[in-house]
Amino acid sequence: MALVEASVEGTIDSIDTDNNGGAIMTTMTAGAKRVTILYSPGNVITVPQVATGTKVRQKSIRTPSQRLSVSQLISKVPLPGRGAIEGFEGGTIIADGYYDTQAGRNVLLANHLAVEPGETVLIGAVTGNDGTKVSINTVDIAPLTDSRLSTNPAAPGTPVFLNDSGFEITLASILPDPTTAQVPGAAPLPATAAEGYFANGQFHAFLIEYGQPGLLASLPDAALPIDYPRISIERAQVRVEANGFEIEIRGSLSAPPPLSAGNHVLEFRVRDMKVGTFGTLDSNWEYRQSEDASNITNMVDEGEIRVDQVSAGGAPITLIPPTQRWRFRGILPKSGLHSLPPERFEVRNVTAELFFDNAGLPNRTVRAEADTDVRDA
Repeated sequence: MALVEASVEGTIDSIDTDNNGGAIMTTMTAGAKRVTILYSPGNVITVPQVATGTKVRQKSIRTPSQRLSVSQLISKVPLPGRGAIEGFEGGTIIADGYYDTQAGRNVLLANHLAVEPGETVLIGAVTGNDGTKVSINTVDIAPLTDSRLSTNPAAPGTPVFLNDSGFEITLASILPDPTTAQVPGAAPLPATAAEGYFANGQFHAFLIEYGQPGLLASLPDAALPIDYPRISIERAQVRVEANGFEIEIRGSLSAPPPLSAGNHVLEFRVRDMKVGTFGTLDSNWEYRQSEDASNITNMVDEGEIRVDQVSAGGAPITLIPPTQRWRFRGILPKSGLHSLPPERFEVRNVTAELFFDNAGLPNRTVRAEADTDVRDA
């Protein structure tokens, strides 16, 4: 018997429980032959095995918008628009781990799974908005509200629409692009994008991103004004190097007066899943132990902050606050604390939070979190 490093990307032919708290899936079925994938929650499989007590990565299951529990993965409830097709069957699976060659077993023991019903992207012009959905290039876009795949993982039943800075906007502010003749020499208008899958004559999207600023939607805390400072993470990448982890994180921050002047100090922190959890709830995540001792912080000096967009002339500041795009690139050295690639980042606007603290509002936060796209080296 041998364990051989392995990965597979293919159509999900079947998916079910393995009766031990995990899931068993098949792909690339040809008669009696197939690739069988076994996923059992817990620590990732390592070869050679690491010493007992050594910190290791937890296994994970992801869709393009969120992490899943095993019960969500094996659910037979059809996804929106897919008729009687059970759960993720017929969709795509990416699995990586180790193939077990033991006679009578012959399975891929998965460390990480990525599943989705289809991979469809639509980019172009907004050609309609009927008050419940928008259309792009004449195709109607239905926002996904399923707990396994949605535009809003924190509250799947409430769709969100994002603007070109990653901030939530109102549906009504997504306006169809003009139908008048293009002015000679004028640049094309910014494109709007949707990602998801096409089924039963409709595009079901887990991401709808308007190509323009739009009008900001109310914050979850109704007590906060519409122009309250915001921050977004639009991309978080980690590449494993010999002596550290190369990090690139980018996003935007809104800065209404009096916070609009100058660059802001941002602080980045690493989040990890708590042992024995699978990162599907906020309560599953925590800062790395003793993070204060080796923070990734004050990245303005080491990374890159640049002004990208400010309010259009005459636009009410409550609708389109001045916006800065920010990007950080740096190396996080490997250490006992950071021996594994970061899985999740939090970024907070220190400048904005300090302003509120000095104003006697110490509990006001301006923060965002995002998973990284890293996998084990």
